[in-house]
Amino acid sequence: MCDNLKPVKEFFSEPIAQKALGIGLATGLFVGYLVGQSLKSKKKSSSKKAPKSSVSDGSLIKLYQLDSDSSMKRYIEEFGMFKQPEELNKIKHRTMALPDGKMLADPICTQIMALVASVANSRSHLEVGIYTGYNLLQQMLELKEIAKREGRADDYIGFGLDVTVGPLFLTRHHFPEAGIMSVKMKLMVQPGVKSMEEMLPSMKGKLDTIFIDADKANYSKYYEMSIELLRKGGVLFVDNVLWSGKVWEYAYENKHQDDEKFTKPLHELNVRVANDERVKACILPIGDGLQFIVKL
Repeated sequence: MCDNLKPVKEFFSEPIAQKALGIGLATGLFVGYLVGQSLKSKKKSSSKKAPKSSVSDGSLIKLYQLDSDSSMKRYIEEFGMFKQPEELNKIKHRTMALPDGKMLADPICTQIMALVASVANSRSHLEVGIYTGYNLLQQMLELKEIAKREGRADDYIGFGLDVTVGPLFLTRHHFPEAGIMSVKMKLMVQPGVKSMEEMLPSMKGKLDTIFIDADKANYSKYYEMSIELLRKGGVLFVDNVLWSGKVWEYAYENKHQDDEKFTKPLHELNVRVANDERVKACILPIGDGLQFIVKL
């Protein structure tokens, strides 16, 4: 598949709309309920200073930003997430030690994406912006599990697009350790728009799942090309679409009007998705806001 795309050797030589949206909505409601209960209990227990690192950015929550002794965090990690290989935790811990470690995709979001891939019986996944590879490994492991479950052996493929591979050099060895070999990965190191343009002739209408977490100024371009690359019933996830609450402040409170690098393009993408008759979508208020989009 896609023979014109070659792996970077230096690293490590019809329809599912109803089910998919159901998972997203149910998960969003459940997480929202937990956040609400957590906020309510904290408000009752202390009228003074709110505990730091509890719930920030309005009602949004990132699991790894909760206090280490948070009962909510402990409960979700123990009972609310499926078990995963230790290699993923190693990547998470290594990433969080970096100065920009908060760029890590939220573990709840990555598991939602993996569950949707399972519902979709996904064979292919594209990631625009791979950073240290945490979510990419999560999705590749799910593709491998799906293939094994369906008796398809190694009939799956992943694509990773990024302008740099520096962060991935720190964690690349965990991929083969987890059983994901380079032959299953096609990595393209150049601007994402260029890579997607090169993929369109051979991959149009074929991909099962896509995750966008890259430069925000190009989100609308990535979105349009993603819709072309996805098959009908395929799923697109877009990260950071609530941007710590700045997008609704931009839309309703006349704030951040000069932020054309982040807030404005994110809001414009949300407007584009909401008015696009080719898709059905909802925003999950977890992580930094996750757009859950199904191509009709």
